[in-house]
Amino acid sequence: MKKIIILLALLFSHCLFASSSVRITDLSGDVKVRRGLDEHWQLARTGMVLETIDTILTGEKSRVKLALAEANNFILGANAILDIADLRRISRKELFLLITSEKIEKLPQRKSGGQLRISNVNVLHGEKKDSVVEKVTNPLLEQAWQQHRNGGIDLLEQKYYTNAIVKFHKTLKTYVEVKDCGEIYYFLGQAFERLENEGQALEAYSNSIKMNFASECIDEQSLFRREKTEKAIMRLKR
Repeated sequence: MKKIIILLALLFSHCLFASSSVRITDLSGDVKVRRGLDEHWQLARTGMVLETIDTILTGEKSRVKLALAEANNFILGANAILDIADLRRISRKELFLLITSEKIEKLPQRKSGGQLRISNVNVLHGEKKDSVVEKVTNPLLEQAWQQHRNGGIDLLEQKYYTNAIVKFHKTLKTYVEVKDCGEIYYFLGQAFERLENEGQALEAYSNSIKMNFASECIDEQSLFRREKTEKAIMRLKR
């Protein structure tokens, strides 16, 4: 079992972190870059070349235009964060590899003399906690969540659907304390739907609805998103 997990992880890492770089061609506002494992941020500048292990961050009312290796451009909007590795296009096969590796990691341990029981595994949708999660009031944590969410939305809107799925998945796992009324699941459902993965899209939308019905999710934006999610579920079930 461990050998399979290691093999899958190595294969995915090899695909994801293949050598590539991007160049900043235009920027406005507050844009920062973090090099590799360095914890310090430095100001970005036009013409700067970024490697796969680097990270880019935009402030409020900021944007940056990136020239990618495949001669395409990517626009990162305001208040968003992306690892440059997030821009390496992930194929459906590589996404399936990630799903498979996580399924294997979540299998229950085999008990001596018993049968291996495989329970329902929620893979790229995060884990639905039974206990009630208190709404986070830490502004720094919420800001970080917003930056990762916005980075995922930029990937989604520029048709990096598989990359957006991975980004939203990481956001769900990293910021489990943030109660977002199903917002990340909603965008995750959109990404799966645009890939025509109807089953996974339905599951993500259903999770979004469940979280959206929490008592505090009564703001106009949450109610509007709930309506759109319900329409998406009806559309997929036809």
